[in-house]
Amino acid sequence: TVTFNDGSTAVETWSADTTFSYAHVGDELVGQVGEYTVTISDPGWGDGGHDVEVYFDGDSVCTLASVYGAPTDSCTFSVFGPSDAVLQVDIDSDSYPGEGQLDVTFPDGSTATETWSSDTSFSYTKHPEPPAAGEVALSNGHGATVSIDVSTYHTGTEDDDDDGDGWDDADDAFPLDDSEWDDLDGDGVGSNADNDDDGDGTNDGWDDFPRHAHADTDTDGDGMPNEIGWTDAEIEETFEIGNFSGMDDYSDNGWARSGDSLFGLASGTSFDGYAARAGIISDSESSTLELDIYTSEGYVSFDYMVSSEERYDGLSFSIDGMEYMFVSGQEYHWEFICTTPGSYSDLSWEASSLNDGSIPGNWVNDGVADCGDSDSDGTSDDEGLNNWYSLVEGTFEAWVD
Repeated sequence: TVTFNDGSTAVETWSADTTFSYAHVGDELVGQVGEYTVTISDPGWGDGGHDVEVYFDGDSVCTLASVYGAPTDSCTFSVFGPSDAVLQVDIDSDSYPGEGQLDVTFPDGSTATETWSSDTSFSYTKHPEPPAAGEVALSNGHGATVSIDVSTYHTGTEDDDDDGDGWDDADDAFPLDDSEWDDLDGDGVGSNADNDDDGDGTNDGWDDFPRHAHADTDTDGDGMPNEIGWTDAEIEETFEIGNFSGMDDYSDNGWARSGDSLFGLASGTSFDGYAARAGIISDSESSTLELDIYTSEGYVSFDYMVSSEERYDGLSFSIDGMEYMFVSGQEYHWEFICTTPGSYSDLSWEASSLNDGSIPGNWVNDGVADCGDSDSDGTSDDEGLNNWYSLVEGTFEAWVD
């Protein structure tokens, strides 16, 4: 029996080996599959200022940012969807949108390069890639329905809930056991069968807080534990779980995010795994990540990367309202030597500089032509440079008592 997309069917029988053929009906819907690369850059000035959100078939696939010190950002992803799926790129630029450039490479090797004069979106469709040699592709090409009966085979199926217990496999600690889906303490025993879900040494029947690893008694029944036990170990937050819940067991409310744009998570080649990244903010705005935690005396430390407007914007770290660290700006060489000297002259600078015709390093790409134009391209030598600035990186450590 063959069922077509319009609901009609064809029933066939045969008395010997034979072949049946049918004409396809409906619109062709070839699968759109392959690898895409989206790159944002700032070739005009190299100072960044463009945020990008990339969507495929309505789903977000990556977030890019062209910022001070790192004007180029890129992501590569593989997707599959119908040929009418849309690759959409949303652009949010600063006050100089004309400096940005978008480059897209499609699975078939073709490319697109875009520029813009204001915040905008670009959309692309139909860049299919045929299956590789030796592969078999089943699709609803031309609207036909393709079915394979595998009921007599021992085979797996693409199923978001393999054991049918109502929990998606991605959220199920036991995706092939329909009686279990949670393992709070990570001991390999599902919480339904586990007599001590939180692994605190007190059986669930005697534990007033069976799912809190650091509390077990509530004498007055007010919902608050008599005491919350201490964790006698070093606590490390790596954000590898992909969200901000990693400190929930050690703090009343875990990480708190606030401000004009909330902290998010980022991953990339500049750091190992995940990192918390401040939200994209403008003048007189802030993005805050805060944790309330009781701890014994000791050291707290963290790695950081900063790229901001020098002196005006920066990363601040405080404990109990006292600022312990403020990092601002970008890394750069303190002196830039002009190939062709410009009109800039300052006796105090010339007295401290090592080379004639040089300028302070943080004047590069500041929008002011301080050097001459040695290649006569209409841009002074100190403007439009790539890779002059880099991120400020370091490790901070403070004593808490």
